[in-house]
Amino acid sequence: MYQATDPDDLLGRAYDSRITRRLISQVGPYKRPAVIAVALILIVTFLELSIPFMFGLAVDIVTNAISGTTGRTFFGHTGATGLNLLGAAFLVVLVLRFLASYFEMFLMGQVGQRIVYDLRSSMFARIQRLGIRYIDRRGVGSIMSRIQNDVSVIDQLFSDGLVDILSQVALLVGIIVLMWMTNWQLALVSFALLPVMVVLMVFWRRKAILTYRTTRITIGRVNAFLAENIAGMRVIQSFTREPRNLKTFTGINDENLDANIDAARLSAFLFPFVTFIEYVTIALVLYVGGRMVGGVAFTVGELVTFVAYVGRFYDPINQLSQAYNTLQAATAAGERIYTILDTESEITDAPNAVVLPRIEGHVVFDSVRFGYEEAEVLHDINLDVQPGESIAFVGETGAGKSSMINLLTRFYDVRDGAIR
Repeated sequence: MYQATDPDDLLGRAYDSRITRRLISQVGPYKRPAVIAVALILIVTFLELSIPFMFGLAVDIVTNAISGTTGRTFFGHTGATGLNLLGAAFLVVLVLRFLASYFEMFLMGQVGQRIVYDLRSSMFARIQRLGIRYIDRRGVGSIMSRIQNDVSVIDQLFSDGLVDILSQVALLVGIIVLMWMTNWQLALVSFALLPVMVVLMVFWRRKAILTYRTTRITIGRVNAFLAENIAGMRVIQSFTREPRNLKTFTGINDENLDANIDAARLSAFLFPFVTFIEYVTIALVLYVGGRMVGGVAFTVGELVTFVAYVGRFYDPINQLSQAYNTLQAATAAGERIYTILDTESEITDAPNAVVLPRIEGHVVFDSVRFGYEEAEVLHDINLDVQPGESIAFVGETGAGKSSMINLLTRFYDVRDGAIR
């Protein structure tokens, strides 16, 4: 009833970036809303990056008003007037950011739902053409897990993960440029610990590939076991197999628990470490920048702006690491989905096949051979059943009675011979 190992669940298989590219290609039919969403992401990024600049400018306007000196202004306005106009501009930025974020998230959510619709439709259409042998080999529960759970993971990628990746990359590039333009010496100080982050991410990525693939496979096995056992509960209870099946399920569920604990351990290590590096970098910037304040080309407000950029510099890295989790899970799910979509039907017509004539009840088995996997069940079967004639297949379990009927309805194809 339950197949513990799906033939497609190969943990040792290397990460294939083609899966990710193929998933991204699903956006193709929906280029217009996707392009608009990307444009809105860039607008949101620009507005987001303007906020630290406005805070720093406000600090300088207040500082200049207190000290009675001249310095940075808001379009020529200083003091209370400058602050009031700056506050109004800040409110406009927030409103525009809200509107752009809303439409960008709505459009990408819409694209994600349409891609999920396409994938489920394509998978169902493919499964109907694959034949009974494929379903028997994989199991109904495993196939259902791919159609439901794995496709839902793809939905998360397009609704949230892809948006996060695009927006955070744009934000990270913008922050680096603005940090360098504000003060290149402090920018170099800020980047001092970046190699540590790069090395960490390389090692973390290698571990994450296997871990997230394992979580997808183990949850698929759990769902497959549940689906097949609940559907066959009448048989299970009739043969009092409840204790044995519970023991089997406990083992499968334990594997899923261990896989998810490993994934949680990876996340628990990475994110606090990124935060630690962020605050160490801020401390270095405050130490070096504090000594630079008072110079001709560097003000208190610019230091405030720079520290804000440093804080936001590691936010995209942290968010990208979380989005990478989603990407890894989606890639693992994509492997399982495309395994179904790329599988060719084992039952195909010969190049010289003829159109089936009107069925009159005459059936001929001509030297038919058939088997499941490597085991042969039927060998050199010859049978001629005339119209109106009734016959019965009698034999012990496994003799091939059901196989004869399955061949007659072409749920399976013969290995050799022909049925006419």
